[in-house]
Amino acid sequence: MHYLLLYVLFMLAFSQTLRYAQLRGEGVLAVSAVNYVVAAVLSVAIFVVSGPTAPSERAIAAGLGATTGVLFFLNLLIMLACYRRAGVGITVALMGMGVVLPVVASNVCWGEAMTPARWVAVGLLPAAVVLMRPVNGLHRRITLRGDILLVLAFVAPGVTGILHRAVREYAPESGRELYQAALFVAAAITSVAYASWRRTRCSRRTVGLGTFLGAVNVAATRFVLLGLWAIPAVIFYPVSGSLVIAGSVIVSWLLWRERVTKRQVLGLFFAICIVVLTRL
Repeated sequence: MHYLLLYVLFMLAFSQTLRYAQLRGEGVLAVSAVNYVVAAVLSVAIFVVSGPTAPSERAIAAGLGATTGVLFFLNLLIMLACYRRAGVGITVALMGMGVVLPVVASNVCWGEAMTPARWVAVGLLPAAVVLMRPVNGLHRRITLRGDILLVLAFVAPGVTGILHRAVREYAPESGRELYQAALFVAAAITSVAYASWRRTRCSRRTVGLGTFLGAVNVAATRFVLLGLWAIPAVIFYPVSGSLVIAGSVIVSWLLWRERVTKRQVLGLFFAICIVVLTRL
């Protein structure tokens, strides 16, 4: 369970640092590009010192990692596009609900046991995420393109979660480090290429924030992989997803003085229920 808690802590550090970068006017694309470059360097170093990977697992681990890395970068673009077209609240809610997909996939594809209490927890997760979504948002009609982007905001994090779980099944422990290295190398290549195409500038502060984010990102990804080796995904994803969002509400209130509404308090209660139910 400690891997899950460490993953939650590092994800909170990542999201709040990115929020700080936005508030200071740093370009999200530039910060993210630096973040992925640093994460790639650290992950390759971990892979080099971790020992050999079984030949039968190399292609699978590298392929899954590269696919996930591209999805990491696309998730960012989808999120920013949804913020502009639909607002922060609905985007955060849909991205949070995406963890339902790997839970169902883990049950259907890999036979992870779902007790009645866990099914109730999965059913509560969308309600908890919607209730805890940020207060601010855009109040305007969403176009068809916006609807498509919102669907992608739900699907993309879910597919990422499924790929994380698939590594345990198809590229066991010796392929885990290669998976993470391939992930961040692919994310670095795509994000740097896109930032260069957009002619994004990098300041010294951007490099500093991106470097910190890269180290945090590596730690968060490491702990989600270790967590999925130690805990069934049908427990890991509902608990970590609800805790990350609940923690974001609390940390935003403490750091940025964001108002916590009665709706969000109810969502926090639902999050606690999810944690309890997944243990039954």
